[in-house]
Amino acid sequence: VNLYVDKNNYDYEIKGHDGGHIVTIVGWDDAYSKENFKGCPELAKAWGYEDVSIPQPESDGAFIVKNSWGDNAGEQGYFYLSYEDAFMLNNNPTVYMADDMPDNYNHQYINDPYGTFDFWTLGDAFTATERFVNEKEAPELLKAVSFVTGTANTRYEISVTQNGETKKVAEGVKKYPGFYTERLNQSITIPQGGTFDINVRVESTVPGQSTSIGVSLRKEGTTSGVQPRSDVAFITLNGMTEDVGKKTIFPNIRAYTCDVNTHAYTESGINTEAADQKTEAASQTLPEGALQNVEITGEDTASVNGAVALSIKDSGSAQAPARDLPARFDLRDTSTLTPVRNQGATSACWTFAATACVENNIARTGGFATDYPTGISLSDSEKNVLLTKDAPEQPVTLTARLTGADSPSSTRINWSVTGDVDSVRLDSTFSQNGESVPVLTALKPGVVTLTAASDADMTVTASCTITITAQGVETLSISPAALTLNKGETGKLTAQTGPESAVNKTVLWESDHPEIANVDADGNVTAISGGKATITAKAGTAVATAEVTVKGTPAINPGADSPKTGIIQDSTLSAALCAGLLALFAICGLAYKKQ
Repeated sequence: VNLYVDKNNYDYEIKGHDGGHIVTIVGWDDAYSKENFKGCPELAKAWGYEDVSIPQPESDGAFIVKNSWGDNAGEQGYFYLSYEDAFMLNNNPTVYMADDMPDNYNHQYINDPYGTFDFWTLGDAFTATERFVNEKEAPELLKAVSFVTGTANTRYEISVTQNGETKKVAEGVKKYPGFYTERLNQSITIPQGGTFDINVRVESTVPGQSTSIGVSLRKEGTTSGVQPRSDVAFITLNGMTEDVGKKTIFPNIRAYTCDVNTHAYTESGINTEAADQKTEAASQTLPEGALQNVEITGEDTASVNGAVALSIKDSGSAQAPARDLPARFDLRDTSTLTPVRNQGATSACWTFAATACVENNIARTGGFATDYPTGISLSDSEKNVLLTKDAPEQPVTLTARLTGADSPSSTRINWSVTGDVDSVRLDSTFSQNGESVPVLTALKPGVVTLTAASDADMTVTASCTITITAQGVETLSISPAALTLNKGETGKLTAQTGPESAVNKTVLWESDHPEIANVDADGNVTAISGGKATITAKAGTAVATAEVTVKGTPAINPGADSPKTGIIQDSTLSAALCAGLLALFAICGLAYKKQ
Protein backbone atom coordinates (compact mmCIF):
# COMPACT_ATOMS: atom_id res chain seq x y z
CA VAL A 1 0.00 0.00 0.00
CA ASN A 2 2.91 2.38 0.76
CA LEU A 3 6.20 2.88 -1.07
CA TYR A 4 9.31 4.70 0.07
CA VAL A 5 12.93 4.18 -1.03
CA ASP A 6 15.45 6.40 0.72
CA LYS A 7 18.37 6.27 -1.73
CA ASN A 8 19.53 4.95 -5.07
CA ASN A 9 22.72 3.12 -4.02
CA TYR A 10 20.93 0.55 -1.92
CA ASP A 11 22.31 -1.35 1.03
CA TYR A 12 20.15 -4.18 -0.26
CA GLU A 13 18.89 -5.12 -3.69
CA ILE A 14 15.67 -6.94 -4.53
CA LYS A 15 16.86 -9.70 -6.85
CA GLY A 16 15.02 -9.87 -10.16
CA HIS A 17 13.63 -6.33 -9.82
CA ASP A 18 13.49 -4.68 -13.25
CA GLY A 19 14.46 -1.24 -11.97
CA GLY A 20 11.37 0.79 -12.88
CA HIS A 21 7.62 0.98 -13.20
CA ILE A 22 5.32 3.61 -14.74
CA VAL A 23 2.12 4.49 -12.89
CA THR A 24 -0.50 7.26 -12.82
CA ILE A 25 -0.61 9.90 -10.07
CA VAL A 26 -4.28 10.69 -9.32
CA GLY A 27 -3.91 12.92 -6.27
CA TRP A 28 -1.97 13.88 -3.16
CA ASP A 29 -2.33 14.19 0.61
CA ASP A 30 0.02 16.51 2.49
CA ALA A 31 -1.10 15.06 5.83
CA TYR A 32 -0.52 11.40 4.99
CA SER A 33 1.58 10.21 7.93
CA LYS A 34 5.18 9.17 7.42
CA GLU A 35 4.48 6.41 9.95
CA ASN A 36 2.51 4.58 7.30
CA PHE A 37 5.71 3.79 5.42
CA LYS A 38 6.81 0.75 7.42
CA GLY A 39 7.88 -1.37 4.49
CA CYS A 40 7.26 -5.11 4.41
CA PRO A 41 9.64 -7.18 6.58
CA GLU A 42 7.91 -10.39 5.48
CA LEU A 43 8.65 -9.64 1.85
CA ALA A 44 12.28 -8.83 2.70
CA LYS A 45 12.62 -12.20 4.42
CA ALA A 46 11.03 -13.91 1.42
CA TRP A 47 13.82 -12.45 -0.70
CA GLY A 48 16.50 -13.69 1.68
CA TYR A 49 17.07 -10.62 3.87
CA GLU A 50 16.78 -11.37 7.60
CA ASP A 51 17.97 -8.19 9.34
CA VAL A 52 16.96 -5.32 7.07
CA SER A 53 16.57 -1.83 8.51
CA ILE A 54 13.60 -0.28 6.72
CA PRO A 55 13.86 3.55 6.66
CA GLN A 56 10.97 6.04 6.89
CA PRO A 57 10.53 9.51 5.37
CA GLU A 58 11.44 12.54 7.45
CA SER A 59 8.14 14.33 6.76
CA ASP A 60 4.49 13.57 6.10
CA GLY A 61 2.93 13.73 2.66
CA ALA A 62 2.39 11.35 -0.25
CA PHE A 63 1.07 11.05 -3.77
CA ILE A 64 -1.97 8.88 -4.46
CA VAL A 65 -1.13 6.46 -7.28
CA LYS A 66 -3.26 4.30 -9.56
CA ASN A 67 -1.43 1.08 -10.37
CA SER A 68 -1.94 -1.50 -13.13
CA TRP A 69 -1.60 -4.75 -11.13
CA GLY A 70 -5.33 -5.33 -10.64
CA ASP A 71 -7.62 -4.28 -7.80
CA ASN A 72 -6.23 -6.93 -5.45
CA ALA A 73 -2.88 -5.15 -5.19
CA GLY A 74 -2.43 -2.40 -2.60
CA GLU A 75 -5.53 -0.48 -1.61
CA GLN A 76 -7.94 -1.84 -4.23
CA GLY A 77 -5.33 -1.17 -6.89
CA TYR A 78 -3.98 2.12 -5.46
CA PHE A 79 -0.99 2.93 -3.27
CA TYR A 80 0.71 5.93 -1.63
CA LEU A 81 4.14 7.18 -2.73
CA SER A 82 6.10 9.39 -0.34
CA TYR A 83 7.04 12.88 -1.48
CA GLU A 84 10.62 11.99 -0.50
CA ASP A 85 10.94 8.80 -2.54
CA ALA A 86 14.39 8.57 -4.13
CA PHE A 87 13.11 6.77 -7.24
CA MET A 88 10.64 9.53 -8.01
CA LEU A 89 13.11 12.34 -7.30
CA ASN A 90 15.62 10.74 -9.67
CA ASN A 91 13.20 10.59 -12.63
CA ASN A 92 11.33 13.34 -14.40
CA PRO A 93 7.54 12.95 -14.58
CA THR A 94 5.89 12.21 -17.89
CA VAL A 95 2.83 14.00 -19.27
CA TYR A 96 0.74 11.97 -21.73
CA MET A 97 -1.50 13.73 -24.25
CA ALA A 98 -4.34 12.25 -26.31
CA ASP A 99 -3.27 12.62 -29.93
CA ASP A 100 -3.54 10.24 -32.90
CA MET A 101 -6.45 7.82 -33.12
CA PRO A 102 -5.51 4.30 -34.35
CA ASP A 103 -7.70 4.47 -37.46
CA ASN A 104 -5.53 7.21 -38.96
CA TYR A 105 -3.24 4.47 -40.32
CA ASN A 106 -3.59 0.72 -40.96
CA HIS A 107 0.03 -0.43 -40.93
CA GLN A 108 2.90 0.28 -38.56
CA TYR A 109 6.46 -0.50 -39.63
CA ILE A 110 8.81 -1.14 -36.71
CA ASN A 111 12.12 -2.86 -36.06
CA ASP A 112 12.02 -2.17 -32.29
CA PRO A 113 9.11 -4.23 -30.84
CA TYR A 114 10.45 -3.72 -27.28
CA GLY A 115 10.22 0.09 -27.50
CA THR A 116 12.63 2.52 -25.87
CA PHE A 117 15.04 0.73 -23.57
CA ASP A 118 17.92 3.23 -23.59
CA PHE A 119 19.14 6.35 -25.40
CA TRP A 120 21.91 6.86 -27.95
CA THR A 121 23.49 10.10 -26.72
CA LEU A 122 26.20 12.17 -28.41
CA GLY A 123 27.57 15.68 -28.16
CA ASP A 124 27.33 16.27 -31.94
CA ALA A 125 24.48 16.09 -34.41
CA PHE A 126 23.86 12.61 -35.81
CA THR A 127 21.36 10.72 -37.97
CA ALA A 128 19.50 7.54 -37.01
CA THR A 129 18.02 5.37 -39.77
CA GLU A 130 15.57 2.47 -39.86
CA ARG A 131 15.04 0.53 -43.11
CA PHE A 132 11.72 -1.07 -43.99
CA VAL A 133 10.22 -2.94 -46.95
CA ASN A 134 6.61 -3.02 -48.14
CA GLU A 135 5.82 -6.74 -48.15
CA LYS A 136 2.10 -6.27 -48.71
CA GLU A 137 0.43 -7.08 -52.02
CA ALA A 138 -0.28 -3.47 -52.94
CA PRO A 139 1.36 -0.03 -52.76
CA GLU A 140 1.00 1.99 -49.57
CA LEU A 141 1.00 5.66 -48.63
CA LEU A 142 3.52 6.77 -46.01
CA LYS A 143 1.50 9.13 -43.78
CA ALA A 144 3.54 9.68 -40.61
CA VAL A 145 6.85 8.99 -38.85
CA SER A 146 7.54 8.71 -35.12
CA PHE A 147 10.74 8.95 -33.10
CA VAL A 148 11.82 9.30 -29.46
CA THR A 149 14.13 11.99 -28.12
CA GLY A 150 15.59 11.91 -24.61
CA THR A 151 16.89 15.48 -24.42
CA ALA A 152 15.22 18.88 -24.37
CA ASN A 153 15.56 21.52 -27.09
CA THR A 154 16.15 19.02 -29.88
CA ARG A 155 16.08 20.12 -33.51
CA TYR A 156 15.08 17.32 -35.86
CA GLU A 157 14.92 16.69 -39.60
CA ILE A 158 13.07 13.72 -41.05
CA SER A 159 13.85 12.44 -44.55
CA VAL A 160 12.82 9.43 -46.62
CA THR A 161 15.19 7.55 -48.94
CA GLN A 162 13.90 5.48 -51.86
CA ASN A 163 15.90 4.16 -54.83
CA GLY A 164 18.97 6.11 -53.76
CA GLU A 165 17.13 9.45 -53.59
CA THR A 166 16.56 11.23 -50.27
CA LYS A 167 13.76 13.74 -49.68
CA LYS A 168 13.35 15.82 -46.52
CA VAL A 169 9.73 15.65 -45.35
CA ALA A 170 9.62 17.39 -41.97
CA GLU A 171 11.67 19.46 -39.56
CA GLY A 172 11.21 21.37 -36.33
CA VAL A 173 12.25 21.76 -32.70
CA LYS A 174 11.01 19.74 -29.72
CA LYS A 175 11.28 21.66 -26.47
CA TYR A 176 10.68 18.59 -24.33
CA PRO A 177 11.87 14.96 -24.49
CA GLY A 178 9.30 12.40 -25.56
CA PHE A 179 7.69 10.15 -28.16
CA TYR A 180 6.59 12.19 -31.19
CA THR A 181 4.51 11.28 -34.22
CA GLU A 182 5.02 13.68 -37.13
CA ARG A 183 2.31 13.61 -39.80
CA LEU A 184 3.37 14.16 -43.40
CA ASN A 185 1.04 16.61 -45.10
CA GLN A 186 2.05 15.11 -48.42
CA SER A 187 1.92 11.30 -48.45
CA ILE A 188 4.75 9.34 -50.08
CA THR A 189 3.94 6.29 -52.19
CA ILE A 190 5.73 3.08 -51.18
CA PRO A 191 5.41 0.58 -54.08
CA GLN A 192 4.80 -3.10 -53.51
CA GLY A 193 8.12 -4.67 -52.54
CA GLY A 194 9.69 -1.22 -52.23
CA THR A 195 12.46 -0.58 -49.71
CA PHE A 196 12.48 2.76 -47.90
CA ASP A 197 14.65 4.35 -45.21
CA ILE A 198 13.35 6.71 -42.52
CA ASN A 199 16.18 9.05 -41.46
CA VAL A 200 15.92 11.24 -38.35
CA ARG A 201 18.71 13.78 -37.83
CA VAL A 202 18.87 15.30 -34.34
CA GLU A 203 20.95 18.07 -32.82
CA SER A 204 20.67 20.33 -29.80
CA THR A 205 19.70 23.97 -30.15
CA VAL A 206 21.72 24.70 -27.00
CA PRO A 207 25.49 25.03 -27.60
CA GLY A 208 27.47 22.37 -25.78
CA GLN A 209 24.42 20.26 -24.92
CA SER A 210 24.21 16.61 -25.94
CA THR A 211 21.35 15.18 -27.98
CA SER A 212 19.86 11.71 -27.97
CA ILE A 213 17.41 9.34 -29.61
CA GLY A 214 15.63 6.38 -28.05
CA VAL A 215 16.81 2.87 -28.92
CA SER A 216 15.88 -0.75 -28.30
CA LEU A 217 18.75 -3.08 -27.45
CA ARG A 218 19.45 -6.51 -26.09
CA LYS A 219 19.95 -7.03 -22.37
CA GLU A 220 20.19 -10.54 -21.07
CA GLY A 221 17.31 -11.45 -18.80
CA THR A 222 15.30 -8.36 -19.72
CA THR A 223 15.16 -7.89 -23.49
CA SER A 224 16.77 -11.16 -24.55
CA GLY A 225 14.35 -11.35 -27.47
CA VAL A 226 16.17 -8.56 -29.32
CA GLN A 227 18.32 -10.29 -31.92
CA PRO A 228 21.08 -8.86 -34.17
CA ARG A 229 20.00 -8.01 -37.71
CA SER A 230 22.02 -6.51 -40.55
CA ASP A 231 21.06 -3.77 -43.01
CA VAL A 232 18.03 -2.41 -41.12
CA ALA A 233 19.35 -0.01 -38.45
CA PHE A 234 22.10 2.62 -38.83
CA ILE A 235 23.72 5.56 -37.04
CA THR A 236 25.59 8.19 -39.09
CA LEU A 237 28.07 10.55 -37.40
CA ASN A 238 30.41 12.93 -39.21
CA GLY A 239 29.76 11.21 -42.54
CA MET A 240 30.53 7.72 -41.18
CA THR A 241 27.68 5.19 -41.08
CA GLU A 242 27.57 2.16 -38.80
CA ASP A 243 25.21 -0.81 -39.07
CA VAL A 244 24.18 -0.80 -35.39
CA GLY A 245 21.60 -3.53 -35.93
CA LYS A 246 24.52 -5.97 -35.96
CA LYS A 247 25.04 -4.99 -32.31
CA THR A 248 21.32 -5.42 -31.45
CA ILE A 249 20.72 -1.66 -31.33
CA PHE A 250 17.61 -0.35 -33.09
CA PRO A 251 16.62 3.36 -33.04
CA ASN A 252 12.98 3.89 -32.03
CA ILE A 253 11.85 5.12 -35.46
CA ARG A 254 8.55 3.91 -36.88
CA ALA A 255 6.61 4.49 -40.10
CA TYR A 256 2.82 4.63 -40.43
CA THR A 257 1.07 3.88 -43.72
CA CYS A 258 -2.36 3.44 -45.28
CA ASP A 259 -3.37 1.20 -48.15
CA VAL A 260 -3.70 3.26 -51.30
CA ASN A 261 -7.25 1.99 -51.90
CA THR A 262 -8.71 2.06 -48.37
CA HIS A 263 -8.56 4.08 -45.18
CA ALA A 264 -10.21 1.46 -42.99
CA TYR A 265 -8.24 0.50 -39.93
CA THR A 266 -6.99 -3.09 -39.79
CA GLU A 267 -4.48 -4.46 -37.35
CA SER A 268 -1.22 -5.43 -38.98
CA GLY A 269 1.74 -7.40 -37.78
CA ILE A 270 5.21 -6.09 -37.15
CA ASN A 271 7.59 -5.89 -40.06
CA THR A 272 10.59 -7.74 -38.71
CA GLU A 273 12.14 -9.05 -41.92
CA ALA A 274 15.39 -7.56 -43.19
CA ALA A 275 15.21 -5.36 -46.25
CA ASP A 276 16.67 -6.70 -49.52
CA GLN A 277 18.56 -3.54 -50.32
CA LYS A 278 22.01 -3.48 -48.73
CA THR A 279 24.23 -0.56 -47.85
CA GLU A 280 27.98 -0.62 -47.55
CA ALA A 281 28.39 1.12 -44.21
CA ALA A 282 31.75 2.37 -43.06
CA SER A 283 32.91 0.84 -39.80
CA GLN A 284 32.67 3.09 -36.80
CA THR A 285 33.43 2.40 -33.15
CA LEU A 286 30.70 3.20 -30.64
CA PRO A 287 31.64 6.54 -29.00
CA GLU A 288 32.22 6.20 -25.29
CA GLY A 289 29.10 7.18 -23.38
CA ALA A 290 26.84 6.96 -26.44
CA LEU A 291 24.30 4.93 -24.48
CA GLN A 292 23.03 6.40 -21.23
CA ASN A 293 20.28 4.97 -19.08
CA VAL A 294 17.92 7.90 -19.07
CA GLU A 295 14.18 7.51 -18.56
CA ILE A 296 12.90 10.97 -19.37
CA THR A 297 9.99 11.57 -21.71
CA GLY A 298 7.51 14.33 -22.39
CA GLU A 299 5.55 16.17 -25.03
CA ASP A 300 5.33 19.79 -26.09
CA THR A 301 2.57 19.25 -28.62
CA ALA A 302 -0.88 18.90 -27.08
CA SER A 303 -3.63 17.79 -29.45
CA VAL A 304 -6.60 15.48 -29.05
CA ASN A 305 -9.42 13.67 -30.78
CA GLY A 306 -12.45 13.68 -28.52
CA ALA A 307 -10.96 15.13 -25.32
CA VAL A 308 -9.92 18.49 -23.97
CA ALA A 309 -6.34 19.24 -24.93
CA LEU A 310 -3.75 20.04 -22.30
CA SER A 311 -1.18 22.58 -23.41
CA ILE A 312 1.43 24.74 -21.77
CA LYS A 313 0.76 28.35 -22.62
CA ASP A 314 3.83 30.26 -23.81
CA SER A 315 5.90 27.10 -23.44
CA GLY A 316 8.86 28.83 -25.04
CA SER A 317 9.69 30.34 -21.63
CA ALA A 318 9.57 29.01 -18.09
CA GLN A 319 6.26 29.49 -16.30
CA ALA A 320 5.86 29.89 -12.55
CA PRO A 321 4.28 26.81 -10.92
CA ALA A 322 0.86 26.99 -9.32
CA ARG A 323 1.14 27.48 -5.56
CA ASP A 324 -2.41 27.78 -4.23
CA LEU A 325 -3.12 24.05 -4.17
CA PRO A 326 -5.32 22.27 -1.65
CA ALA A 327 -3.67 20.12 1.01
CA ARG A 328 -5.47 17.09 -0.37
CA PHE A 329 -6.86 16.15 -3.77
CA ASP A 330 -8.08 12.76 -4.96
CA LEU A 331 -9.52 12.06 -8.40
CA ARG A 332 -11.35 9.09 -6.93
CA ASP A 333 -13.68 11.60 -5.30
CA THR A 334 -14.76 12.90 -8.73
CA SER A 335 -15.99 9.48 -9.94
CA THR A 336 -14.14 9.99 -13.21
CA LEU A 337 -11.48 7.31 -12.77
CA THR A 338 -11.99 4.13 -14.77
CA PRO A 339 -11.51 0.75 -13.04
CA VAL A 340 -8.02 -0.43 -12.17
CA ARG A 341 -6.58 -2.64 -14.90
CA ASN A 342 -4.20 -5.57 -14.65
CA GLN A 343 -1.24 -5.63 -17.03
CA GLY A 344 -0.50 -9.22 -16.06
CA ALA A 345 2.89 -10.53 -17.22
CA THR A 346 3.34 -7.85 -19.90
CA SER A 347 5.90 -5.04 -19.70
CA ALA A 348 3.48 -2.41 -21.00
CA CYS A 349 2.95 -0.47 -17.76
CA TRP A 350 3.48 2.76 -19.71
CA THR A 351 0.47 1.91 -21.89
CA PHE A 352 -1.78 1.39 -18.86
CA ALA A 353 -0.52 4.59 -17.19
CA ALA A 354 -1.03 6.70 -20.31
CA THR A 355 -4.47 5.24 -21.00
CA ALA A 356 -5.56 5.98 -17.42
CA CYS A 357 -4.67 9.65 -17.99
CA VAL A 358 -6.58 9.84 -21.28
CA GLU A 359 -9.64 8.02 -19.92
CA ASN A 360 -9.90 10.36 -16.95
CA ASN A 361 -9.40 13.38 -19.16
CA ILE A 362 -12.27 12.34 -21.41
CA ALA A 363 -14.52 11.47 -18.47
CA ARG A 364 -13.94 14.83 -16.77
CA THR A 365 -15.00 16.66 -19.94
CA GLY A 366 -18.22 14.77 -20.45
CA GLY A 367 -16.77 12.41 -23.02
CA PHE A 368 -16.80 14.95 -25.83
CA ALA A 369 -14.93 18.08 -26.86
CA THR A 370 -16.49 21.44 -26.20
CA ASP A 371 -15.81 24.79 -27.84
CA TYR A 372 -13.34 23.49 -30.37
CA PRO A 373 -12.41 25.58 -33.44
CA THR A 374 -14.19 24.80 -36.69
CA GLY A 375 -11.66 26.47 -38.96
CA ILE A 376 -8.52 28.58 -39.35
CA SER A 377 -8.31 31.88 -41.18
CA LEU A 378 -4.91 32.67 -42.69
CA SER A 379 -3.74 36.17 -43.58
CA ASP A 380 -2.71 34.84 -47.01
CA SER A 381 -3.66 31.77 -49.03
CA GLU A 382 -0.99 32.47 -51.66
CA LYS A 383 2.30 34.34 -51.53
CA ASN A 384 4.89 35.15 -54.18
CA VAL A 385 8.42 35.77 -52.95
CA LEU A 386 11.08 37.36 -55.19
CA LEU A 387 14.73 36.86 -54.23
CA THR A 388 17.03 39.69 -55.37
CA LYS A 389 20.74 40.45 -55.29
CA ASP A 390 20.26 42.75 -52.27
CA ALA A 391 17.85 40.35 -50.53
CA PRO A 392 18.93 36.77 -51.32
CA GLU A 393 16.88 35.50 -48.35
CA GLN A 394 13.33 36.65 -47.66
CA PRO A 395 11.26 36.05 -44.47
CA VAL A 396 7.60 35.05 -44.84
CA THR A 397 5.24 36.28 -42.13
CA LEU A 398 1.71 34.91 -41.64
CA THR A 399 -1.11 35.27 -39.15
CA ALA A 400 -3.45 32.39 -38.27
CA ARG A 401 -6.75 32.91 -36.43
CA LEU A 402 -9.03 30.20 -35.06
CA THR A 403 -12.69 30.46 -36.03
CA GLY A 404 -15.82 28.98 -34.50
CA ALA A 405 -14.57 28.95 -30.89
CA ASP A 406 -14.88 31.63 -28.24
CA SER A 407 -12.48 30.02 -25.76
CA PRO A 408 -10.66 27.09 -27.40
CA SER A 409 -9.00 24.53 -25.16
CA SER A 410 -5.69 25.41 -26.83
CA THR A 411 -4.85 28.63 -28.65
CA ARG A 412 -1.69 27.20 -30.17
CA ILE A 413 -1.19 26.93 -33.95
CA ASN A 414 1.28 24.31 -35.24
CA TRP A 415 3.13 25.05 -38.50
CA SER A 416 4.56 22.56 -41.00
CA VAL A 417 5.93 22.79 -44.54
CA THR A 418 5.84 20.40 -47.51
CA GLY A 419 6.92 20.58 -51.15
CA ASP A 420 10.38 21.90 -52.09
CA VAL A 421 11.37 22.04 -48.42
CA ASP A 422 15.06 22.50 -49.29
CA SER A 423 14.20 25.93 -50.71
CA VAL A 424 13.12 27.27 -47.29
CA ARG A 425 14.10 27.29 -43.63
CA LEU A 426 11.30 26.73 -41.12
CA ASP A 427 11.76 29.37 -38.41
CA SER A 428 8.60 28.89 -36.31
CA THR A 429 6.98 25.54 -35.56
CA PHE A 430 4.13 27.09 -33.58
CA SER A 431 2.42 30.38 -32.78
CA GLN A 432 -0.57 31.58 -30.78
CA ASN A 433 -4.05 32.42 -32.08
CA GLY A 434 -3.94 35.74 -33.94
CA GLU A 435 -0.17 36.12 -33.56
CA SER A 436 1.78 37.39 -36.58
CA VAL A 437 5.02 35.40 -36.84
CA PRO A 438 7.88 34.97 -39.35
CA VAL A 439 7.14 31.33 -40.12
CA LEU A 440 9.88 30.59 -42.64
CA THR A 441 12.68 32.09 -44.71
CA ALA A 442 12.84 31.67 -48.49
CA LEU A 443 16.33 30.61 -49.61
CA LYS A 444 16.08 29.62 -53.28
CA PRO A 445 13.45 29.15 -56.03
CA GLY A 446 10.78 26.55 -55.34
CA VAL A 447 7.15 25.99 -54.35
CA VAL A 448 6.13 25.00 -50.82
CA THR A 449 2.86 24.61 -48.95
CA LEU A 450 2.79 26.08 -45.45
CA THR A 451 0.08 24.50 -43.29
CA ALA A 452 -1.34 25.81 -40.02
CA ALA A 453 -3.08 23.25 -37.79
CA SER A 454 -5.11 23.86 -34.66
CA ASP A 455 -3.45 22.35 -31.62
CA ALA A 456 -6.89 21.71 -30.13
CA ASP A 457 -7.97 19.71 -33.19
CA MET A 458 -5.24 18.77 -35.66
CA THR A 459 -7.85 18.01 -38.32
CA VAL A 460 -8.63 21.74 -38.54
CA THR A 461 -6.06 23.18 -40.95
CA ALA A 462 -5.46 25.95 -43.47
CA SER A 463 -2.68 26.25 -46.05
CA CYS A 464 -0.78 28.93 -47.94
CA THR A 465 1.05 28.19 -51.20
CA ILE A 466 4.36 30.05 -51.41
CA THR A 467 6.04 30.44 -54.80
CA ILE A 468 9.67 31.54 -54.62
CA THR A 469 11.43 32.99 -57.66
CA ALA A 470 14.74 34.79 -58.20
CA GLN A 471 15.08 38.13 -59.98
CA GLY A 472 16.59 37.42 -63.41
CA VAL A 473 18.13 39.53 -66.17
CA GLU A 474 15.39 41.27 -68.16
CA THR A 475 17.37 43.55 -70.50
CA LEU A 476 20.68 43.01 -72.32
CA SER A 477 22.73 45.10 -74.76
CA ILE A 478 26.20 44.78 -76.35
CA SER A 479 28.71 47.56 -76.87
CA PRO A 480 29.82 48.15 -79.56
CA ALA A 481 27.00 46.78 -81.69
CA ALA A 482 29.43 46.28 -84.61
CA LEU A 483 33.14 45.55 -84.65
CA THR A 484 35.67 45.53 -87.53
CA LEU A 485 39.00 43.74 -87.12
CA ASN A 486 41.92 42.74 -89.27
CA LYS A 487 42.84 39.10 -89.42
CA GLY A 488 44.82 38.21 -86.29
CA GLU A 489 43.57 41.18 -84.24
CA THR A 490 41.48 41.02 -81.05
CA GLY A 491 38.60 43.15 -79.86
CA LYS A 492 36.35 43.49 -76.80
CA LEU A 493 32.55 43.29 -76.57
CA THR A 494 30.89 44.47 -73.36
CA ALA A 495 27.43 43.36 -72.14
CA GLN A 496 25.15 45.56 -70.05
CA THR A 497 22.42 43.74 -68.04
CA GLY A 498 19.36 44.97 -66.18
CA PRO A 499 17.84 45.30 -63.67
CA GLU A 500 20.53 45.92 -61.11
CA SER A 501 18.70 43.67 -58.60
CA ALA A 502 19.12 40.55 -60.76
CA VAL A 503 20.46 37.64 -58.70
CA ASN A 504 22.50 36.01 -61.47
CA LYS A 505 24.04 38.30 -64.13
CA THR A 506 26.16 35.68 -65.86
CA VAL A 507 26.46 36.34 -69.63
CA LEU A 508 26.99 33.50 -72.09
CA TRP A 509 28.78 34.34 -75.38
CA GLU A 510 28.58 32.49 -78.71
CA SER A 511 29.80 33.02 -82.31
CA ASP A 512 27.88 31.62 -85.26
CA HIS A 513 31.19 31.41 -87.23
CA PRO A 514 34.03 30.76 -84.80
CA GLU A 515 36.33 30.01 -87.74
CA ILE A 516 35.98 33.70 -88.70
CA ALA A 517 35.65 35.39 -85.29
CA ASN A 518 35.93 33.48 -82.01
CA VAL A 519 34.62 34.84 -78.67
CA ASP A 520 35.56 33.74 -75.14
CA ALA A 521 33.56 33.76 -71.86
CA ASP A 522 34.53 37.40 -71.18
CA GLY A 523 33.46 38.81 -74.57
CA ASN A 524 36.99 38.97 -76.04
CA VAL A 525 36.86 38.49 -79.84
CA THR A 526 39.72 37.05 -81.90
CA ALA A 527 39.73 37.56 -85.71
CA ILE A 528 40.61 34.24 -87.36
CA SER A 529 39.95 34.75 -91.08
CA GLY A 530 38.21 37.10 -93.46
CA GLY A 531 34.43 37.25 -93.41
CA LYS A 532 31.54 38.15 -91.10
CA ALA A 533 30.29 36.56 -87.88
CA THR A 534 27.41 37.25 -85.51
CA ILE A 535 28.26 37.27 -81.81
CA THR A 536 25.30 36.42 -79.50
CA ALA A 537 25.12 37.19 -75.78
CA LYS A 538 22.54 35.52 -73.48
CA ALA A 539 21.65 36.26 -69.85
CA GLY A 540 18.51 34.90 -68.23
CA THR A 541 15.80 35.24 -70.88
CA ALA A 542 17.44 38.26 -72.56
CA VAL A 543 19.40 38.02 -75.86
CA ALA A 544 21.57 40.56 -77.75
CA THR A 545 23.81 40.37 -80.82
CA ALA A 546 26.77 42.20 -82.40
CA GLU A 547 28.22 41.96 -85.91
CA VAL A 548 31.96 41.36 -86.40
CA THR A 549 33.66 41.94 -89.77
CA VAL A 550 37.13 40.49 -90.29
CA LYS A 551 39.31 41.88 -93.09
CA GLY A 552 41.77 39.55 -94.78
CA THR A 553 41.97 36.23 -96.58
CA PRO A 554 39.01 34.01 -95.78
CA ALA A 555 39.40 30.48 -94.51
CA ILE A 556 39.66 27.69 -97.14
CA ASN A 557 36.18 26.49 -96.25
CA PRO A 558 34.37 29.14 -94.21
CA GLY A 559 31.09 28.11 -92.67
CA ALA A 560 32.02 24.41 -92.68
CA ASP A 561 29.41 23.74 -90.05
CA SER A 562 26.66 25.62 -91.92
CA PRO A 563 24.15 24.13 -94.40
CA LYS A 564 26.30 25.62 -97.22
CA THR A 565 29.19 23.25 -96.57
CA GLY A 566 31.08 22.23 -99.74
CA ILE A 567 29.87 25.11 -102.00
CA ILE A 568 32.77 27.24 -103.36
CA GLN A 569 31.79 30.87 -102.84
CA ASP A 570 35.07 32.78 -102.69
CA SER A 571 36.38 34.07 -106.13
CA THR A 572 39.98 34.03 -104.96
CA LEU A 573 39.71 30.35 -104.03
CA SER A 574 38.08 29.58 -107.43
CA ALA A 575 40.89 31.31 -109.33
CA ALA A 576 43.54 29.44 -107.39
CA LEU A 577 41.86 26.14 -108.14
CA CYS A 578 41.62 26.91 -111.89
CA ALA A 579 45.29 27.82 -112.01
CA GLY A 580 46.19 24.53 -110.43
CA LEU A 581 44.11 22.56 -112.91
CA LEU A 582 45.71 24.37 -115.90
CA ALA A 583 49.16 23.57 -114.57
CA LEU A 584 48.20 19.93 -114.22
CA PHE A 585 46.93 19.85 -117.83
CA ALA A 586 50.16 21.43 -119.10
CA ILE A 587 52.26 18.78 -117.37
CA CYS A 588 50.12 16.00 -118.80
CA GLY A 589 50.41 17.49 -122.38
CA LEU A 590 54.17 17.73 -122.13
CA ALA A 591 54.40 14.11 -121.11
CA TYR A 592 52.24 13.10 -124.09
CA LYS A 593 54.47 14.95 -126.59
CA LYS A 594 57.56 13.18 -125.27
CA GLN A 595 55.94 9.86 -125.99
